[in-house]
Amino acid sequence: MKRIEAGGYLFEFRDVLDAFVFDETDDTKPTYHGATVLKAVDILVESENLWYFIEVKDFHDPAQYDRGDGVHELRKKLKYKFRDTYLCRHAENKITKPIIYICLLANLENALCTQMQKVLSYELPVRKPTPRWQFELAKGCIVLNVERWNTNFSKWPVHPVQ
Repeated sequence: MKRIEAGGYLFEFRDVLDAFVFDETDDTKPTYHGATVLKAVDILVESENLWYFIEVKDFHDPAQYDRGDGVHELRKKLKYKFRDTYLCRHAENKITKPIIYICLLANLENALCTQMQKVLSYELPVRKPTPRWQFELAKGCIVLNVERWNTNFSKWPVHPVQ
């Protein structure tokens, strides 16, 4: 089991090949990606058949994202964190499996998570948007809160850091 702390939460990843903090700031660690001008997701998890890019956000004032401009800014941040991480991993020649992007928006309501998932899935884009593309950027995009995370990923429980 791999235990990872990110964004104020402790994740327990069971039955994975690897899991590590990708948004690493310590340049002495082997998982430091070195592209400080690019955005990065918090955690990368490798399973037998997939890579999971995981971004964690815990909002002090979730009501600010009930308004259109707040949702727009959040969407942009999440989208570019995925794209920049993809770019880094591509440059490292590490895109060896399909990718699922998971955004843990810790205390947002289910309806907003569902709305954000639809928008992000379109904008990343998920799957191949045109026949000319030989590869998809992401196989899937999942946006959920802590309650939904623990329901859908029971083998990977998450808890607030005490």
